[in-house]
Amino acid sequence: MNARGVEPKASSGEVLSGFLRRVVVNRLRARLGLRLEFPGLIAGLPRDAAPRCLEIGTGLGWGSLGLLRSLAPSLLIATDYDRAILPATRRFLHDEDADGRAHFCQADAKQLPFADQSFDLVLALYVIHHVRGARAAVAEISRVLRPGGRFVFADFLEPAWVSRLGTHHGAGAPTRADLEDALRACGLSVERRRGFANLTRLVARKG
Repeated sequence: MNARGVEPKASSGEVLSGFLRRVVVNRLRARLGLRLEFPGLIAGLPRDAAPRCLEIGTGLGWGSLGLLRSLAPSLLIATDYDRAILPATRRFLHDEDADGRAHFCQADAKQLPFADQSFDLVLALYVIHHVRGARAAVAEISRVLRPGGRFVFADFLEPAWVSRLGTHHGAGAPTRADLEDALRACGLSVERRRGFANLTRLVARKG
């Protein structure tokens, strides 16, 4: 399977722009993520646990770089809804001597262009809150995971009190209850969960 052959969609799909884009998509943020966040996300996974990996919403690509360095997958596909960001992803991985081991394509997390049970691990770092329809994205992630495969997730969830006020409409960041319900509905069980306030990091396994 080679995602270089996937035809990009016509729309650029830009999600972040201006100051927020510069804050999130930069090399300092990538270095911090690799050093401070990534090791804890995959702690305990054996090096051969995920020969086929997918990252959705890759941004600059620090999550993909972490997977390449720590798990050495035989296949890694980095996707983003924003087509314009993928050249920067490629340059970042090239500068880290890792671009030759990664494939890139534009993809909507709710309509992933991959066959069922294609991957051993799917990574989503701070992307689900941008997806208008988190439940659909989780269903797609489960679909492309093989049985026994893992979904590695980090994101800010919507506080439960927002939905109690009646302002939650099912778009944007899910609440913790929403996320857990979506995982269960797709046959994903939480193996490990960490976090504080509304930041959640978890690993879920497909039954």
